[in-house]
Amino acid sequence: MNRNELRSRRFSHGRLHTWIMFLCILLIITLQWTEALYTFTYYVRG
Repeated sequence: MNRNELRSRRFSHGRLHTWIMFLCILLIITLQWTEALYTFTYYVRG
């Protein structure tokens, strides 16, 4: 029973880490897109 509990705990921790990495990558992509759009609008307006 302890072995199964340890395995499930380790699995949930790995899943949480994967979600955090995914959210960080998504945040970075969103920030880059926002910066690119801001620069594009700045150049368009002159």
